[in-house]
Amino acid sequence: MSIKDRYAIVGLGITKQGRLPGMTENGIRAEAILKAIADSGLKKEEIDGYVYQPGGMMGGTGGDVPRMVGLAPKFLWSLNTGGGTAISSLISAIGAIESGAASCVVCSYASNWLSERRLVGAPAGGGEVRSTAASYGMFGPGPDHALAARRHMHEYGTTSLELGAIAVTQRDYANQRPESQMYSRKITLEDHQVSRMIADPLRFLDFCLVSDGGIAFIVTSAERAKNLLRPPVYVMGVGLGHQVRPGWNKDQYTTLDVAPSKEAAFKTAGITLDDIDVAELYDCFTITVLLETEGYGWCKKGEGGAFFAAGNTKIDGKIPMNTGGGNLSWGYNQGFTPFAEAVIQLRGDGGATQVKGAEIALASGHGGTGTGSMQYCHTTAILRR
Repeated sequence: MSIKDRYAIVGLGITKQGRLPGMTENGIRAEAILKAIADSGLKKEEIDGYVYQPGGMMGGTGGDVPRMVGLAPKFLWSLNTGGGTAISSLISAIGAIESGAASCVVCSYASNWLSERRLVGAPAGGGEVRSTAASYGMFGPGPDHALAARRHMHEYGTTSLELGAIAVTQRDYANQRPESQMYSRKITLEDHQVSRMIADPLRFLDFCLVSDGGIAFIVTSAERAKNLLRPPVYVMGVGLGHQVRPGWNKDQYTTLDVAPSKEAAFKTAGITLDDIDVAELYDCFTITVLLETEGYGWCKKGEGGAFFAAGNTKIDGKIPMNTGGGNLSWGYNQGFTPFAEAVIQLRGDGGATQVKGAEIALASGHGGTGTGSMQYCHTTAILRR
């Protein structure tokens, strides 16, 4: 039986984003979960499933939080596919409900990376493979995506200014959202161009933020969702794609595995790309957004740079995209940031960046093991009001 419209998001909890000194990951996660429960109108005893992404990519906490907030889940699942985890968590929650293991599942992410500095790119993330890659300068996802950006520039003539258009557009969105980490910090294309080079050709403003913060959402059946506090956001379709191929395969640097993920999600949803009113794409780097946009088909392969430079992702453009500012400017919560914004838009809670009449949203995720290449997974969720 298809999952289309049989499951819904009924609660969303978002903490403050930015620097939260004195807050632990568990404390931030607990706050997000309690906010999601309050938002849903459910009682704590009705939450019988818990899926959590340990803070960040390199381990973390989260397993102790249910007892901290008074939950006693029958189903508990720790899951980490990096930026793909939010939608993978949604899929896991649906599976738990479908199998009878749970009836209401809370999914969560939290991090205090900004206040408690951590080393990203250490060998722990990818074991022996990452250690070998590190000897060639491949420390973490930055260099991986820099290779993708450089290859795209080489093959299609994409420019740093065009990547800058992505950063500036998303910052403009964040500047209109008071809760965003970068609310009061505007940038221009010139600012992007003079920001320091981190991993050539990616500059400081091509990178996502580092944030303290957390997000939680609650999944239940469409039947259970009918009489809760907030109007449900229904799941129309989901998909995954895994880019498992040799690290020396150059095709992986300009093509993410959007295709299988998109195909599965759209097949279940029974719609086409033209039906999407707003897109919330995972944005660890500007180049990631460009590759996803090409992969989904909003523009042809190689034309992503010009597509963004022309303003097609602004609120009045062809496809409003990352309308809260995303991981680049709103706050970094891995794949939970774009997923939460999709829910916000469909609830009509987007404030100054609300897409008028938004009925259907697409959210994506992109993440993996960090093994010194672009061997990442891609996830897709199509949601509706």
